Amino acid sequence: MHYNKSKKTISKRIILIVSLLAAITVFLGLMQHYVMARLDAHQRRIQGFYMEEKDSLDIVLVGSSEIYNGFIPAKAWEEYGVTSYLYGYQADPVTLWKYQLREIEKTQNPDVLIFECNSAGYGKDNLENPAEVRFMTDDMPFSKNKIDLIQEKGTESKLSYYFPFLKYHGHLIPGYGTKSKILLEKRGYQILRGAQARVDGTDVSGDMIDVTEDDSIEPLDPLAEETLRAFLKECQQSDIENIVFCRFPHIVTKETYDKFQRYHAIREIVQEYGFDYIDFDRCWDEIGLTVQDFLDSEHMNATGAIKFTNYMTPYIIDKYQITPRDQSEKNAAEWDESAEYFNDLYAYWQYFRETYPELTSDNYDLNDNWKSNERITAYTEGHPIDVRKEQSSFLS
Repeated sequence: MHYNKSKKTISKRIILIVSLLAAITVFLGLMQHYVMARLDAHQRRIQGFYMEEKDSLDIVLVGSSEIYNGFIPAKAWEEYGVTSYLYGYQADPVTLWKYQLREIEKTQNPDVLIFECNSAGYGKDNLENPAEVRFMTDDMPFSKNKIDLIQEKGTESKLSYYFPFLKYHGHLIPGYGTKSKILLEKRGYQILRGAQARVDGTDVSGDMIDVTEDDSIEPLDPLAEETLRAFLKECQQSDIENIVFCRFPHIVTKETYDKFQRYHAIREIVQEYGFDYIDFDRCWDEIGLTVQDFLDSEHMNATGAIKFTNYMTPYIIDKYQITPRDQSEKNAAEWDESAEYFNDLYAYWQYFRETYPELTSDNYDLNDNWKSNERITAYTEGHPIDVRKEQSSFLS
């Protein structure tokens, strides 16, 4: 009898310990997902890519901040019926492109995969910045590709790449980032498909230099060239029919002139391996761009992004004979919502700039976050805008 009681007591303790461990695991999992994590537009952009219906994208664009400031997938859908996604983040280096290619190939087979080449012109410090590895690993599903990336590029505790709360445990207060992530998951897709264009900009026309006839070349950083060449060889083995490299429009200044020259070196290497290189920087007149269409020398603003999207999309359609693929009724409705969301948010910021010009700031962005959703709702429902609250929340 005493033996049976002891056995029951031990069993209860085991059940209690297992239950406690399970509860702790669930708690840490939720905290890592919604609080102890990097909760920003880059995180939502990467996560949103994996929410797209399998093989539903006509075009995928990869690159650094040029792509999400310079192209609007919602406008490409609205005007041309083309689906696209911006799979990148700030300073997305060429050293990580091969991992991105492999991720794209898992769920999508786009008619055209476009790499904006800015980050192939980086120096060694940017090419080996450990923060860029985090931008990818934090939001990649577990796979051999993720393991390879961590083993080959991870510079911190390897365990922290698999369990990000070990890195971000100091992020203990839920805020706009948590609300924005919950909104993303509630929708079930990233409503701007990665876009994050900004409304205004800084006038850098005084620093602009004329490079119309300039084809001079600056050699790439040795690591950048080695990585680019290895990546191009991998692209030659891809089943994606059209892998294209390009330069988005930029303003060239004395400070950025050497990067402009490195683009010409990239062009020669890309073409050497048999891939198309499209220099959209030579198309200002056709696009209708002016210096007022730029956020700064490196990025277009929202107005420039709309112009560029309306030029680049039909250009790519015609050049690569894209027939927009059939979409499910659900997916088409979500793309229509993306177009409506973008147009409403753009109209809101245009109204705001005209009504309160003294508050104009280049931090007015067209984003997928919780605060932008609130702004749209208030604007479309005709609610008065509290200027003081808006002024204190531009960076939310």
